[in-house]
Amino acid sequence: MGFNKWLDKRLLSISQSKWISSCMVQYYYASCGIICGLLVLLGLVAARFVPPIKPWWTAEQTALHYQTHIKGVHGGAALMIVSGMFYLPFSAAISYQMRRVPKLPYYVHQVQLAAAAAGVWTLMLPGVILGLIGFRPYRPVEITQTLSDLFWLCSIMTWPTFMIQNFAFAHAILADNREQPLFPKELGIVNIIIPILYTPAISIHTTLYGPLAFNGGIGYWTIFVIFFTQLCIDSVYLVLAIRQESKEEFAMES
Repeated sequence: MGFNKWLDKRLLSISQSKWISSCMVQYYYASCGIICGLLVLLGLVAARFVPPIKPWWTAEQTALHYQTHIKGVHGGAALMIVSGMFYLPFSAAISYQMRRVPKLPYYVHQVQLAAAAAGVWTLMLPGVILGLIGFRPYRPVEITQTLSDLFWLCSIMTWPTFMIQNFAFAHAILADNREQPLFPKELGIVNIIIPILYTPAISIHTTLYGPLAFNGGIGYWTIFVIFFTQLCIDSVYLVLAIRQESKEEFAMES
């Protein structure tokens, strides 16, 4: 009985801690965007995909890469899968802040959150495929090459979910016409321009060479650099919005 009382007291103390207050939880969620991006980057580095493998490699060369770096492939697969776990809380924090925009239609933040839920699999599915490649690295080389191509196409061609999400976020930002809007208009422009830069990646399945290939300047470097950059920018401004909300709540309580 004494233990139960002690446990209840401890749990009550934890539940009242400032470290799990609504504001702090939002801060945690906002930081998940940067964590997600870092995990994707670390996953690519671990699998020796920075720089990426070459699309024109023979099946033997492709299979040899995975066989040589099998431990890194295993680690990279795990990191990419875990990255999806952080993307959804980050997106949920954005959705919550979007709801603070006056007269914003309900469906706008719902579309943003629905696209985020789909986007989680855009991050996790390539990790699962990479894990499958590393599960039996000494299978027939043609199968490994096919799975490798599937990994790259699923990693890069599945950008439309992010475009929908970013456009919905931009809609909320640009629709906020208050003197002190929740987010600066420039952030809305960023969330329109960056997804448009993803669009050339829809053609990476058409070529093995050049900037549009999955190892090219547009098909690889541009996509991953701007994706990581946007996650960082949105996370920073999300933190600022959360801070402003905290100040407003403190002023109301005072």
